[in-house]
Amino acid sequence: MTYTLRLVQVPHDYPHIARLLNTILQEPVTAEQLQAEDARIPAQNRLSRDEDGLLGGFGRERVVAVSEQGEIIGYAATWRAPWAAPGVLASTLVVDPAHRNLGVGTALLQHLEAWGRAQGASCLLSEVPDHLPASRLFLEKNGYAVERHMFQSVLELANFDFSPYQGTVERVEQSGIRFVNGQQPDAALHEFFLRTYRDNPAADELPPLGEVEQHFQKADPALIWLALDGDTLVGMTELIEMEQSGGLYNEYTGVDPSYRGRGIALALKLISIRQGLERKAPYMRTDNDSENAPMLAVNRKLGYVPAPGHLKVRKEFV
Repeated sequence: MTYTLRLVQVPHDYPHIARLLNTILQEPVTAEQLQAEDARIPAQNRLSRDEDGLLGGFGRERVVAVSEQGEIIGYAATWRAPWAAPGVLASTLVVDPAHRNLGVGTALLQHLEAWGRAQGASCLLSEVPDHLPASRLFLEKNGYAVERHMFQSVLELANFDFSPYQGTVERVEQSGIRFVNGQQPDAALHEFFLRTYRDNPAADELPPLGEVEQHFQKADPALIWLALDGDTLVGMTELIEMEQSGGLYNEYTGVDPSYRGRGIALALKLISIRQGLERKAPYMRTDNDSENAPMLAVNRKLGYVPAPGHLKVRKEFV
């Protein structure tokens, strides 16, 4: 099969990239979402080296595979976020199902690796969806090793039964905790997020404060619930509405370490489920790290059902 690789051309390529990504993503993405995301990312690479000679800064490379007929049949990207561990690049790669096993994926992967090596990267990270075992074999064959398993859990809301949790939220409130939403995110929320995020087993590096501030600037305050002891923030949960399906994604739930074991996380989850029902969301979805036992226990208690997830894989450049 004859095809060529070229750099991504925007905005022309957005619909084609979205179509390819939607063959592997659990939540669909649109060309408009890709364009909006691009608008928040610096157009120019700003890569650098630290005092140990390891790659730092921000940069990315995006490329597509184009058939003889002019059809975009593959997409690959590698990037470095400023807060990533020194030397590390992340990546994504997808080939149209009708054109797999024809060498397109290998060509795209080789391009990403060559670019990464040229920039001085130490390793390349990627993710492999559970429902694509052939992709795992492909990456393992090319020298990638599995680091950990991440999976999603889904709660169908239509038949959720609150009766087993009667009085759960009220008991937490009687202990002096109050729950509020609709407040504009502030410095206390940003600091709390960073302080509790570090306890997530999958948190390799903390995002910089500026990135956290930008995230919450775009968030819907109505979908951020806070647990307060007096005026002290001791817990939070954030929801994001999925534009295409109307479902809710539980982006983050965290509780101050000194307040854990008091049912605050469960209460926050119950409040968010009630809000989902009020908004007529068909389901709630969240990501889980296979090593995050406390949050797994909360989600399973509520009836979240494990859904296909992904493996995090890594290749060291030597």
